[in-house]
Amino acid sequence: MKTTLTPVSRKLHFVFPLAGILLLYSLNAVAQPGNCTAHFNHGPSQGIYSESFHAASMNIAATYDWDFGDGTSGIHPNVNHVYPGPGVYLACLTITVHDNTGAVLCTDTWCDSVHIGVPVPHCDAHFMHQGGFNSLTVGFHAANNPPGTTYAWDFGDGATGSQMNETHVYNAPGTYNVCLTVNAHDSSGTVICTDTWCDSIHAGPPAPHCDGHFMHQGNPGTLIVGFHAANNPPGTTYAWDFGDGTTGSQMNETHVYTAPGAYYVCLNVSAHDSTGAVICTDSWCDSVHTGGQSPVCNAHFGHQQDPHSLNVFFGIPSIGIGTVYSWDYGDGTAGNSTVHFYPAPGVYYACLTVTRSDTAGNVVCTDTWCDSVRVHLPAPIHPVCNARFHAFRVGNDSTMQFIAWGSAHTTFAWDFGDGTTSTDPSPVHTYNSPGSYFVCLTVTATDSTGAIICTDSRCDSVRTRFRPPHWHHPHHQHFSPLSNDETVAPGVEERTMNIIPSGKELSVMIYPNPVQDYATIVVSNTSGNALFRVTDLTGSILFSSNVTDEPISMDCSSLATGIYFYTVQDNNGILTGKMLVK
Repeated sequence: MKTTLTPVSRKLHFVFPLAGILLLYSLNAVAQPGNCTAHFNHGPSQGIYSESFHAASMNIAATYDWDFGDGTSGIHPNVNHVYPGPGVYLACLTITVHDNTGAVLCTDTWCDSVHIGVPVPHCDAHFMHQGGFNSLTVGFHAANNPPGTTYAWDFGDGATGSQMNETHVYNAPGTYNVCLTVNAHDSSGTVICTDTWCDSIHAGPPAPHCDGHFMHQGNPGTLIVGFHAANNPPGTTYAWDFGDGTTGSQMNETHVYTAPGAYYVCLNVSAHDSTGAVICTDSWCDSVHTGGQSPVCNAHFGHQQDPHSLNVFFGIPSIGIGTVYSWDYGDGTAGNSTVHFYPAPGVYYACLTVTRSDTAGNVVCTDTWCDSVRVHLPAPIHPVCNARFHAFRVGNDSTMQFIAWGSAHTTFAWDFGDGTTSTDPSPVHTYNSPGSYFVCLTVTATDSTGAIICTDSRCDSVRTRFRPPHWHHPHHQHFSPLSNDETVAPGVEERTMNIIPSGKELSVMIYPNPVQDYATIVVSNTSGNALFRVTDLTGSILFSSNVTDEPISMDCSSLATGIYFYTVQDNNGILTGKMLVK
């Protein structure tokens, strides 16, 4: 998303959910010949209730005005602030750039929630349901959420509910799309996180289903064939047509043909209720060969439909060189492909003709076989559109790797903030000049007709600069740690300590961040023996490792979702930071 700034000042407010936190963005838009970017990073610092703040933009012509959310302020681009106690504070930074006459060139304000000594709130709208089988009463049970959470149920039949756990009675059997939206509030009533989730449920007895499919068996050289119908509801009648002018009415039949040959056998099934009314019906046909030996050319085939489309895949036997396969798909089209797209659901009578020739081109055998192909309405695809993404540097300080969280059956539209775009789910982009860029991703899902099912957009700032990389990854990628005056690309946690006497900076990089299963930790420029540790909010040590030249791999799969703190201690001091486990 790009914003063209005009000389007229106007304040824009945006609220974005990120990792379970509602972030309030306040942007004063004015003419920007200067560099006004009020974004900032923050993380735990040394000392209790201490937080370190780092402005994203460094400009000697700018003034920096911090509001730490506790009634105190600051004026430096990088500050360390000690809060009076635990709580959630809304910290804001206002940057103003002046020209050499003192006139204001541009200004910008950005705010972020700071959690001191308290976990980050997380809303979860997932729910379970029970009942509904042969009953119209269904119980719903929501997941645990923070105190002060409100629950908004939509039961899919026009009724709603507001309790964490609800019992709902439907008026009629059927399938309903149930949705739950949860909103957590703080003590002032401000929404601190929100989430929505939907699921299909079935209430009442299942709809009756008739199945006309059958199997048949018989030995080559005989005229006796056994037929076995599929299971059907009680009260089903069976009507067989054996293809030779005779019929049958039992679920399982044994039929004796009068002559060898190929016969087209059909079965019609109808289920009835207690009043005799037909509640469902189905038909199916199959070719049956009796008597004599199996032909040298075998045209029998199997078929299977793609569950999410009208494509049908045909399986054919392998006969050998010189064999030609000719299909009549039963919808007015013909061809030689084993994959066919049917125009609509229905029952089609498909035929395959197999012809085999010798090396001289003489036909040595031919065979034709037909079968009913039932094409069902495709099962719906319910993609979830999620535009969240990670970004981190690779190769050099001007090249960024973007990785979308991804959703099945979606398209990706990237805007890198420099006038270039991409549709790759995980593009690598090189910027032509250093600076801050506002990167946006839009994901869109469509159905088979091209109609949009869902869409989602997410934007974030990334910052690049140019310098030779100074850490070499074992897999031949370069990751450049950031200095104190730079923003951290989303998906990577990087922190540095002040320059030590050796002239190098102690640097820590964690990626990805948030972590899901495994985290990779890179510690650079240590002095003497260095130790890396991860603790929880109570200070309990969960992970400890000596620092070497190789990256540290940490298994986080057993950790609960939330914020954890890390420390690196060497001969020069201690560097601290935070790690988010998703």
